[in-house]
Amino acid sequence: MLIKKIMRELFPFYFKKFIDSDQYWKQRYRFSGNSGRGSRGRNAQIKADFINNFASLHSVESVIDLGCGDGENALLFRFQEYSGFDISQEALKLAKKRCENKVGFSFYILDSSFEREIEELNSKNMLPKLALSLEVIFHLVEDNVFEVYLDRLCMSSTQWVIIMSSNFDSRAEGLATTPHVRHRNVDEAMKRRGLTKVREEMAPAESFFRQSFLIYEKQ
Repeated sequence: MLIKKIMRELFPFYFKKFIDSDQYWKQRYRFSGNSGRGSRGRNAQIKADFINNFASLHSVESVIDLGCGDGENALLFRFQEYSGFDISQEALKLAKKRCENKVGFSFYILDSSFEREIEELNSKNMLPKLALSLEVIFHLVEDNVFEVYLDRLCMSSTQWVIIMSSNFDSRAEGLATTPHVRHRNVDEAMKRRGLTKVREEMAPAESFFRQSFLIYEKQ
């Protein structure tokens, strides 16, 4: 593990080279990267406090988390049932180990079978009321990847979707970003899918760059 991490830092052109969103995150975890500082320490606690308070207020007992990463966020959540999905097998290994003592917490690969699995849950009235997306959207730089991800996110719950993300168009603002970051107008994308924003709360500026907790509800 340490050798992989050293190699990643010594040869960034190869190990950190950006090709596409899928490849970037799989390779990042494969060579001992992690979900990033937003999922560590105080930042992770800020997310957990917001999500746990919402769940308590609305009696939400189960959730689907789309883009769960290495499980650092999940470790702090208080749900009876938690289903985390991610494209990286390496991230899921870390998440399963990290949350091995949390009863009711499960982790799955996010692949082409996802829609079928969600439809099956829906047919059995087993979909949760809430779906989560925490600091994922601005890492989806390709339009098709972004659109498919939001479709999957919106079909993953019966009532609410909570997104933690920036909520502006960086290209429209002419804002330069790193290759694996693209800020999006989330409100417009969710409105196209028929969801209504019921609340927006800015995250602490010293911890998160222009990010908010965005709560959307299905009609």
